[in-house]
Amino acid sequence: MGGVRNLSFHRLNNLADAADGEDIEAQTYNNGDILFKEGSSSNGLFFIERGTILLTTLGADGSHAAIRTATADNFIGFLSLVRGTNYTSTAMAIEDDCQVRFVSKAIFNEALTDNSFANGFIKILCERIQSIENHIVDLKTKSVRQRLAIVLIMFENAFKKRSQKESPLISLKKKDIARIVGTAPETLSRHLAEFENEGFIELHIKGIKVINHPGLYTIANISD
Repeated sequence: MGGVRNLSFHRLNNLADAADGEDIEAQTYNNGDILFKEGSSSNGLFFIERGTILLTTLGADGSHAAIRTATADNFIGFLSLVRGTNYTSTAMAIEDDCQVRFVSKAIFNEALTDNSFANGFIKILCERIQSIENHIVDLKTKSVRQRLAIVLIMFENAFKKRSQKESPLISLKKKDIARIVGTAPETLSRHLAEFENEGFIELHIKGIKVINHPGLYTIANISD
Protein backbone atom coordinates (compact mmCIF):
# COMPACT_ATOMS: atom_id res chain seq x y z
CA MET A 1 0.00 0.00 0.00
CA GLY A 2 3.04 2.31 0.19
CA GLY A 3 2.63 2.99 -3.51
CA VAL A 4 -0.96 4.12 -3.03
CA ARG A 5 0.10 6.46 -0.22
CA ASN A 6 2.91 7.88 -2.31
CA LEU A 7 0.69 8.39 -5.33
CA SER A 8 -1.95 10.03 -3.14
CA PHE A 9 0.62 12.40 -1.66
CA HIS A 10 2.08 13.32 -5.04
CA ARG A 11 -1.45 13.97 -6.33
CA LEU A 12 -2.10 16.10 -3.24
CA ASN A 13 1.13 18.01 -3.75
CA ASN A 14 0.29 18.64 -7.41
CA LEU A 15 -3.14 19.97 -6.44
CA ALA A 16 -1.59 22.30 -3.86
CA ASP A 17 0.97 23.48 -6.43
CA ALA A 18 -1.79 24.22 -8.92
CA ALA A 19 -3.77 26.13 -6.28
CA ASP A 20 -1.07 28.44 -4.89
CA GLY A 21 2.08 27.68 -6.88
CA GLU A 22 3.92 26.13 -3.92
CA ASP A 23 4.88 22.58 -2.98
CA ILE A 24 4.01 21.16 0.44
CA GLU A 25 7.32 21.69 2.22
CA ALA A 26 9.07 19.05 4.34
CA GLN A 27 9.88 19.71 7.98
CA THR A 28 12.53 17.99 10.10
CA TYR A 29 11.68 16.39 13.45
CA ASN A 30 14.21 14.87 15.84
CA ASN A 31 13.83 12.26 18.56
CA GLY A 32 11.28 13.49 21.11
CA ASP A 33 9.76 16.21 18.92
CA ILE A 34 5.95 16.30 18.93
CA LEU A 35 4.01 16.57 15.67
CA PHE A 36 0.62 16.86 17.34
CA LYS A 37 -0.91 16.19 20.77
CA GLU A 38 -3.96 14.19 21.76
CA GLY A 39 -6.94 16.51 22.25
CA SER A 40 -5.50 19.36 20.18
CA SER A 41 -7.37 20.79 17.21
CA SER A 42 -7.07 18.70 14.05
CA ASN A 43 -5.91 21.30 11.55
CA GLY A 44 -4.21 19.04 9.04
CA LEU A 45 -2.57 15.69 8.33
CA PHE A 46 1.03 14.59 7.93
CA PHE A 47 2.90 12.58 5.28
CA ILE A 48 6.08 10.85 6.49
CA GLU A 49 8.91 10.82 3.98
CA ARG A 50 11.61 9.48 6.29
CA GLY A 51 11.90 8.31 9.87
CA THR A 52 9.72 6.69 12.51
CA ILE A 53 6.80 8.30 14.34
CA LEU A 54 5.27 6.79 17.50
CA LEU A 55 1.56 7.31 18.15
CA THR A 56 0.38 7.05 21.75
CA THR A 57 -2.82 7.63 23.68
CA LEU A 58 -3.36 8.65 27.29
CA GLY A 59 -4.55 5.79 29.49
CA ALA A 60 -6.86 5.94 32.49
CA ASP A 61 -3.83 5.83 34.82
CA GLY A 62 -2.30 8.89 33.16
CA SER A 63 0.42 6.99 31.32
CA HIS A 64 0.92 7.03 27.55
CA ALA A 65 0.22 3.72 25.82
CA ALA A 66 1.67 3.02 22.38
CA ILE A 67 -0.89 2.54 19.61
CA ARG A 68 1.38 1.95 16.65
CA THR A 69 4.34 3.30 14.74
CA ALA A 70 4.31 4.92 11.32
CA THR A 71 7.24 4.99 8.91
CA ALA A 72 8.03 6.30 5.43
CA ASP A 73 5.21 6.70 2.86
CA ASN A 74 2.52 6.82 5.56
CA PHE A 75 -0.12 9.44 6.33
CA ILE A 76 -0.97 10.13 9.99
CA GLY A 77 -3.58 12.36 11.60
CA PHE A 78 -6.08 11.92 8.78
CA LEU A 79 -8.74 9.93 10.67
CA SER A 80 -9.37 12.84 13.04
CA LEU A 81 -9.45 15.21 10.09
CA VAL A 82 -11.99 13.09 8.21
CA ARG A 83 -14.18 12.71 11.31
CA GLY A 84 -13.92 16.39 12.20
CA THR A 85 -12.65 15.69 15.74
CA ASN A 86 -9.60 16.70 17.74
CA TYR A 87 -6.53 14.47 17.40
CA THR A 88 -7.17 11.22 19.28
CA SER A 89 -3.49 10.43 19.79
CA THR A 90 -0.09 12.07 20.26
CA ALA A 91 2.50 11.72 17.51
CA MET A 92 6.19 11.88 18.45
CA ALA A 93 9.38 11.32 16.46
CA ILE A 94 11.46 8.50 17.94
CA GLU A 95 14.55 8.99 15.81
CA ASP A 96 16.48 11.98 14.51
CA ASP A 97 16.11 13.58 11.09
CA CYS A 98 12.51 12.52 10.39
CA GLN A 99 11.24 14.27 7.27
CA VAL A 100 7.51 15.03 7.41
CA ARG A 101 5.23 17.14 5.23
CA PHE A 102 2.23 18.92 6.79
CA VAL A 103 -0.94 19.17 4.71
CA SER A 104 -3.43 21.81 5.86
CA LYS A 105 -7.11 21.05 6.34
CA ALA A 106 -8.01 23.48 3.53
CA ILE A 107 -5.74 21.76 1.01
CA PHE A 108 -6.95 18.31 2.06
CA ASN A 109 -10.65 19.25 1.77
CA GLU A 110 -10.05 20.74 -1.66
CA ALA A 111 -8.18 17.60 -2.73
CA LEU A 112 -11.12 15.39 -1.77
CA THR A 113 -13.06 16.86 -4.69
CA ASP A 114 -10.51 15.23 -7.02
CA ASN A 115 -11.63 11.66 -7.80
CA SER A 116 -8.10 10.34 -8.31
CA PHE A 117 -6.98 11.50 -4.88
CA ALA A 118 -10.24 10.53 -3.12
CA ASN A 119 -10.13 6.98 -4.49
CA GLY A 120 -6.56 6.52 -3.32
CA PHE A 121 -7.43 7.78 0.12
CA ILE A 122 -10.39 5.44 0.45
CA LYS A 123 -7.96 2.54 -0.04
CA ILE A 124 -5.71 3.94 2.68
CA LEU A 125 -8.66 4.31 5.08
CA CYS A 126 -9.72 0.71 4.46
CA GLU A 127 -6.19 -0.51 5.10
CA ARG A 128 -5.98 1.51 8.31
CA ILE A 129 -9.24 0.03 9.64
CA GLN A 130 -8.00 -3.48 8.87
CA SER A 131 -4.68 -2.68 10.55
CA ILE A 132 -6.46 -1.53 13.72
CA GLU A 133 -8.49 -4.75 13.82
CA ASN A 134 -5.38 -6.88 13.32
CA HIS A 135 -3.52 -4.93 16.01
CA ILE A 136 -6.31 -5.53 18.53
CA VAL A 137 -6.21 -9.27 17.79
CA ASP A 138 -2.43 -9.31 18.21
CA LEU A 139 -2.62 -7.57 21.57
CA LYS A 140 -5.07 -10.19 22.82
CA THR A 141 -3.37 -13.28 21.49
CA LYS A 142 0.40 -12.67 21.46
CA SER A 143 2.81 -12.81 24.38
CA VAL A 144 5.37 -10.10 25.20
CA ARG A 145 8.05 -12.30 23.63
CA GLN A 146 6.05 -12.57 20.40
CA ARG A 147 5.24 -8.87 20.31
CA LEU A 148 8.90 -8.00 20.82
CA ALA A 149 9.91 -10.24 17.92
CA ILE A 150 7.32 -8.55 15.69
CA VAL A 151 8.51 -5.07 16.69
CA LEU A 152 12.16 -5.95 16.03
CA ILE A 153 11.29 -7.34 12.59
CA MET A 154 9.21 -4.26 11.79
CA PHE A 155 11.90 -1.79 12.85
CA GLU A 156 14.72 -3.65 11.16
CA ASN A 157 12.77 -3.47 7.89
CA ALA A 158 12.17 0.25 8.42
CA PHE A 159 15.84 1.00 9.21
CA LYS A 160 16.97 -1.23 6.33
CA LYS A 161 14.83 0.79 3.93
CA ARG A 162 16.37 4.02 5.21
CA SER A 163 20.04 2.98 5.47
CA GLN A 164 20.14 0.47 2.59
CA LYS A 165 22.18 -1.83 4.85
CA GLU A 166 21.40 -5.54 4.95
CA SER A 167 21.56 -5.66 8.77
CA PRO A 168 21.16 -2.12 10.14
CA LEU A 169 21.25 -1.22 13.83
CA ILE A 170 17.81 -0.52 15.30
CA SER A 171 18.81 2.72 17.03
CA LEU A 172 15.80 3.30 19.27
CA LYS A 173 15.72 3.90 23.01
CA LYS A 174 14.67 0.87 25.05
CA LYS A 175 11.95 2.88 26.77
CA ASP A 176 10.38 3.64 23.38
CA ILE A 177 10.55 -0.01 22.32
CA ALA A 178 8.97 -0.98 25.64
CA ARG A 179 6.09 1.42 25.04
CA ILE A 180 5.50 0.00 21.57
CA VAL A 181 5.63 -3.61 22.80
CA GLY A 182 3.38 -2.70 25.72
CA THR A 183 5.55 -3.80 28.62
CA ALA A 184 7.76 -2.39 31.37
CA PRO A 185 11.35 -1.38 30.49
CA GLU A 186 12.67 -3.95 32.98
CA THR A 187 10.68 -6.73 31.31
CA LEU A 188 11.88 -5.59 27.89
CA SER A 189 15.53 -5.67 29.02
CA ARG A 190 15.08 -9.21 30.30
CA HIS A 191 13.58 -10.40 27.00
CA LEU A 192 16.28 -8.63 24.97
CA ALA A 193 18.95 -10.37 27.07
CA GLU A 194 17.23 -13.69 26.44
CA PHE A 195 17.07 -13.00 22.69
CA GLU A 196 20.79 -12.23 22.69
CA ASN A 197 21.66 -15.36 24.68
CA GLU A 198 19.59 -17.42 22.23
CA GLY A 199 21.47 -15.95 19.26
CA PHE A 200 18.64 -13.92 17.70
CA ILE A 201 20.12 -10.43 18.22
CA GLU A 202 23.25 -8.55 19.26
CA LEU A 203 22.96 -5.69 21.75
CA HIS A 204 25.24 -2.75 20.97
CA ILE A 205 25.69 0.61 22.68
CA LYS A 206 24.08 2.36 19.72
CA GLY A 207 21.30 -0.11 19.03
CA ILE A 208 20.12 -3.65 18.35
CA LYS A 209 21.27 -5.83 15.46
CA VAL A 210 19.17 -8.76 14.23
CA ILE A 211 21.38 -11.75 13.38
CA ASN A 212 18.85 -14.58 13.17
CA HIS A 213 15.85 -13.51 11.10
CA PRO A 214 14.21 -16.97 10.77
CA GLY A 215 14.39 -17.35 14.54
CA LEU A 216 12.53 -14.08 15.16
CA TYR A 217 9.90 -14.97 12.56
CA THR A 218 9.39 -18.30 14.31
CA ILE A 219 8.91 -16.59 17.67
CA ALA A 220 6.52 -14.07 16.13
CA ASN A 221 4.62 -16.95 14.52
CA ILE A 222 4.56 -15.27 11.10
CA SER A 223 5.94 -16.32 7.72
CA ASP A 224 9.27 -14.92 6.52
